Amino acid sequence: FGWRLPFHVFPLQLVELVAVALFASLLAAMLPMIRLARMQPASLVKVFANER
Repeated sequence: FGWRLPFHVFPLQLVELVAVALFASLLAAMLPMIRLARMQPASLVKVFANER
């Protein structure tokens, strides 16, 4: 049709995107780890004793 859609990638935006993605993945990994760290070891043994 004779028109163009300009696409510009700025380095600062790319760095921000990587930082936000890294923060989100670390947060998603930390929440279950904190929950497991607060549990008593005896209850963890009971939970994982029946796994094969």
